[in-house]
Amino acid sequence: MTGKQQGARDRGAAAIELALLLPVFLVLVFGLIDFGRMLNDQIQVTNAAREAVRMEALQLGPDAQTRVDAATTLGADAHITDATACTAESEPTDAASATVTYDFHFITPLGAFADLALPDPVQLSSTATMRCGG
Repeated sequence: MTGKQQGARDRGAAAIELALLLPVFLVLVFGLIDFGRMLNDQIQVTNAAREAVRMEALQLGPDAQTRVDAATTLGADAHITDATACTAESEPTDAASATVTYDFHFITPLGAFADLALPDPVQLSSTATMRCGG
């Protein structure tokens, strides 16, 4: 077999390899982007719950939602869904709690395919507790 015949047989091999590997590569990249965003948002929701329960436990003010909004870049989309505040009659062994939820939306096209396994939006949630300050 001469070099000219070998080149004719290999023509188009790179295009086929690209067509086979590009979807796998794109799924990997889009998955990394959305997973990284979701992990960052979950960390922010956890910090927001910590700030909200601090407000409830130390009785620093009635507006814990404002503190949650300031503690995250998620804005008003992160909201307190359940809170138990300390009162003046609370014992030091009593605890305050706060639950913050946030609806995460995918931004890559992978979200359309992930919708088969995960709901869109994915609800991120975190609960924090703190003993009442005496």
